[in-house]
Amino acid sequence: MSKVFIFVFLFLFFSACTIDYTGPTPRVDVPDDEVIVTTEPDDEDETPDTVTVPDEEESPQPDVNDSEEPDEDVAVVPCSNDGEVVYTEEVCGSTNEGVIKTVCEDGNLKRICTCDPGEYPNYCGTFAQRMVFHANTVLNGMGVVQTKSRTLSYFKMIHEQQGSHVDIVAKMCYAYITSNQDNLAKVTLPQKFTDSLHTLYKYATITKEDNGTFTYHQPKFWEMRGATLENIDTDTLPSSSSDSRVEDWDEDGNPGLTTMLKAFSANGDMYILQRNWTIFDGTIDTSNPNMLTEGVVQWNDEQVNLGSSSTILKLVSTQNVMVTGDFSSESYFQETDPAPGYLNPWSQLKIDASWECKDIRLHADTLFGDPALSE
Repeated sequence: MSKVFIFVFLFLFFSACTIDYTGPTPRVDVPDDEVIVTTEPDDEDETPDTVTVPDEEESPQPDVNDSEEPDEDVAVVPCSNDGEVVYTEEVCGSTNEGVIKTVCEDGNLKRICTCDPGEYPNYCGTFAQRMVFHANTVLNGMGVVQTKSRTLSYFKMIHEQQGSHVDIVAKMCYAYITSNQDNLAKVTLPQKFTDSLHTLYKYATITKEDNGTFTYHQPKFWEMRGATLENIDTDTLPSSSSDSRVEDWDEDGNPGLTTMLKAFSANGDMYILQRNWTIFDGTIDTSNPNMLTEGVVQWNDEQVNLGSSSTILKLVSTQNVMVTGDFSSESYFQETDPAPGYLNPWSQLKIDASWECKDIRLHADTLFGDPALSE
């Protein structure tokens, strides 16, 4: 009797422990690198939520110093030949007209696009420039001669542009001096004088004004002719051909540069030094396909007479003083250079890249309205 009672009791006890579960036991394969967290589904359509915790090797923590590391794309490339410039064939710039040039500067190689105007007018390429200086000229020697002179110069210029910044390589092609008293004093600059002048490396800035126009500004630029100075803007000019700073630029065996002068009933060569500076301001006509730019040039000129082939002309000193203002009281300038409102006008515009100085001279009439000048 007691055995039967114990059996019935155990049977009922185990039945009570399992009576609420009716489904099969789920089986989940757990990978070695995962931890599974499961919750009982509310119904048969829901699946358990699974959270995967990857191994540490698969998810490295970020380095807090990563942002301080240099970008490999702009890594500094060292170089040893400071000043060396190499033009590549790699096309660049907002107009695809430029190429990359590499410049060795302070031991680092810089990559610069030769033509990338961006939002500014496209000022890249080859330009012809016309510049006029008007001066009151005084010659002192065996008496005093005062004249009003006009110097007309043409330049060939090559521009490279990065936005508002324009790098300029300029070479004077020709220069012509006329005077209202050529019968008393006349200065002629031989072509060898012009050809011997050094190439100038300058820059200019383009500015977009509030009214939408674009202006051009070239800051003060100093030029020395016939000598080399350590400090071009402050050093005292040589006064004698024996000064070691004096050089024979036109290689004619005479100091400085040779000009031809007729004055005081004498004719002969004069050997001179010149120091000058210029400042250009103008407005760019963006409607002109050749970017015609016109404005006013400020300038200053100093000259030293180092000697002459004429005994009389050795005693001559020359002083040029810039004339400013309008044409109302300067009838000579009005007749010789009727540019509206300017006594010292300049202009420049794009030309074909294949043109040389002789082409600018031969096309002076179509470019600037000047008479065409033959060789």
